[in-house]
Amino acid sequence: MKINFLPHIKSVSAELKSGINRILPAKNKLDCFEYSYNFLKYEKCANLAEIHQFAALNFPNTFLSIISTSDGNRILRTMCRLHNMTRGQINFPPRIETYKCKNQKYSGEYGEGVISLNTSYNIESTLAHEIAHYNHELMSKNYARMGKLSEMQAEEVTDFSIFNEFRHDLANLKLIKRTLDGYASSSPCEFVACTFEALANGRILPQEIWELYKKYEGPFADMLKPFFAK
Repeated sequence: MKINFLPHIKSVSAELKSGINRILPAKNKLDCFEYSYNFLKYEKCANLAEIHQFAALNFPNTFLSIISTSDGNRILRTMCRLHNMTRGQINFPPRIETYKCKNQKYSGEYGEGVISLNTSYNIESTLAHEIAHYNHELMSKNYARMGKLSEMQAEEVTDFSIFNEFRHDLANLKLIKRTLDGYASSSPCEFVACTFEALANGRILPQEIWELYKKYEGPFADMLKPFFAK
């Protein structure tokens, strides 16, 4: 008896092709680097159980303490974007949590390995901003000397040389305010975080901003250079 395997082969081929398309992006979606095997394509989760399953599989070192499935989707989508943007090199904190506060002045904060996000604000932008702080601190030996003046004084930092150089460079401060915003000009740390946040939101920034980002030891500066305008 002859068995026709053709339908089964076609079915397996279709499933394989579908799986590959879920893992790898279309060629015309390639940005500034070649995607590798660890490219993460996020698909919307239906409930908190799926959120935690996806996080455990792809970000096992980060615990999510979140209010809703919507929060989780926004967080994981952003984490996948940052993972891909840095070719899987980004460091995520041990814990990311959400809370609700009507005062949008408090968008979020990072401290002691925990990122807290106000759900009344833009979670995606705030998360990218705080993860930039987290990686900047991990990767720069000068991070403590790049904060806002009040923060350094609270931490009893006595060397303000990097902060003073940054704040006295009026031409670059003007460029930063024009390109990013006034908050980015408040300290080297905030400049780095605001720059990373802008890149995560898909903005193309001028090369002069990249040069400052590298100067102040922004995380993955060389890797991110292609995302800046030539």
